[in-house]
Amino acid sequence: MISRIHSKLGTAGLVVAIVALVAALGGGAYAAQQGLNGKQKSEVKKIAKKFAGKPGATGPQGPKGDTGATGPAGKNGTNGTNGTDGEDGAPGAPGEAGMCSAEEPECSLAAGGLLTGVWSAAGAEYISPAAISFPVRVSPAPTAIYASDVAEFDVGYQLKDGSAVLYGPYPCVEGCSGSIVEQADPFAALQESEDAFLAACPGNAADPKAASGFLCIYKKDLTGGATAPAAGNAVSSKSEAAHTFGVTVPFEFNAGGGYIRGSWAVAK
Repeated sequence: MISRIHSKLGTAGLVVAIVALVAALGGGAYAAQQGLNGKQKSEVKKIAKKFAGKPGATGPQGPKGDTGATGPAGKNGTNGTNGTDGEDGAPGAPGEAGMCSAEEPECSLAAGGLLTGVWSAAGAEYISPAAISFPVRVSPAPTAIYASDVAEFDVGYQLKDGSAVLYGPYPCVEGCSGSIVEQADPFAALQESEDAFLAACPGNAADPKAASGFLCIYKKDLTGGATAPAAGNAVSSKSEAAHTFGVTVPFEFNAGGGYIRGSWAVAK
């Protein structure tokens, strides 16, 4: 019967009906105490709990509300004041006068300066000079040394007007007074000559270098026969000392002809 009441009245209606039923059964006792006593409340709760349904599932989320109206725009801020200009810096110190300037009208190489370049010569059955021209003057005129080798020692020949001599403590390898072959230890003498040459010309054809006051002339390669100036040979008589503006180096080619080329460096 209670199930039929529950299905018709629902949970809330069922609770009201049970309260009424208990009150009716209690009769005058309910009226006397103006409400249910503790035992009656307990019975009502037990019956209501037995027939109460389980909590329903959470309902779907409601639709999103409309966007609220845009608030009024804020006031623009005031611009800040411009900063004051800084003081002008002090003028820099005057720079040094460069080459070819009003202070250096002769365009001379400055002390500690280094110039480099390349040279070449070609011919057949005659003497052909290789010209080396400095882009600026080198004053005083440098000592010109043509790099060569003797018995696997690196040596050099100093070019003079009308001759070429072995650079270093000995004037030639042989055929002159004080030559290397006249020394008690020719190999030690060659070593001294190599040391003197390398101190003046510490570079090579791929990396030309020169000590201050020297013009170093390095050979890269050649084709055909080419005789370079050396102490006592015929080509050396065509030699000349270096000028402040350059030098020419004589070479003699054989009947087949050919060419020779290399690099140079001059330092002040």
